[in-house]
Amino acid sequence: MERRYKTKDASLNDLPKIKSFLNQSPLYHIHLDWGSIEQLINKNNFLMLLENENIIGILTCPSVKDDPVWIRQFSIGKYHKPGEVWNILFPKILESLSYSASTINIYSIAVWDWYERILKNADFISFQQIVSLEWTNIRKNHPGPFTPPMKVRPMDIEDIPSITQVDSDAFSIPWNLNQETLHNAYRESSYSSVAIFDDTIAGYLMASQKHLNTHISRIAVIPDYQGRKIGLTLMIECLRYYIEKNILTISVNTQKSNIASLALYKKLRFENLGNNFPVYHFTSPPL
Repeated sequence: MERRYKTKDASLNDLPKIKSFLNQSPLYHIHLDWGSIEQLINKNNFLMLLENENIIGILTCPSVKDDPVWIRQFSIGKYHKPGEVWNILFPKILESLSYSASTINIYSIAVWDWYERILKNADFISFQQIVSLEWTNIRKNHPGPFTPPMKVRPMDIEDIPSITQVDSDAFSIPWNLNQETLHNAYRESSYSSVAIFDDTIAGYLMASQKHLNTHISRIAVIPDYQGRKIGLTLMIECLRYYIEKNILTISVNTQKSNIASLALYKKLRFENLGNNFPVYHFTSPPL
């Protein structure tokens, strides 16, 4: 019997059904950032694929003016083929994006092999690699004597607008984050700090801890202030904080092309884990 599918824009009324589906979804891609399902539903391009009113697939790709468009989630239900679900939902996303963009640009990180095949088949092109590094809390890796050349203080919620500007200056599309995303990152952080140079927030760092492991979720320095050991200072202060808490490891991700960041992490005795993730880009004129 031929299967009968239909697509539907999600709303908050669908939230219980969506959460139940996600708890049972055997295959899923989730973008590596912050934010809740509730926040995603309140944005555009949160599509569900239904069969007999049951969710069998979800594709979320919110579009906000001037922000890069990332695929936030792609989930497939049991006994359904990822390619089949994608081929129904993705054209709907393209159709929606075509109404508001002169050119469609979509980005995604491929953590799973099956998802990478999906992207390649959809004409996404690999353009960069994400490198994963890790610092281990052993004596020889502890930073030596170091006097901070500038003031470093804990981040406050009131700093978020300034942090957003730092992020915008430090990163180009598609890596820059908007104020809402940075607010979510701050809220989920176990450690966050800002570096003050010339009475200006010149850089910041946020990290999250899970059990005895920590991840540097974001670090940025305004380009005009780079070369003044701001990134080094932020990292050393962070390492010292977690050394006192007896964490086991600290991880961080960066672009393979970011030579300055890789040099900084190597200096601090971070080791490349070797499990790089490709970043894909789809571009097309509107339909």
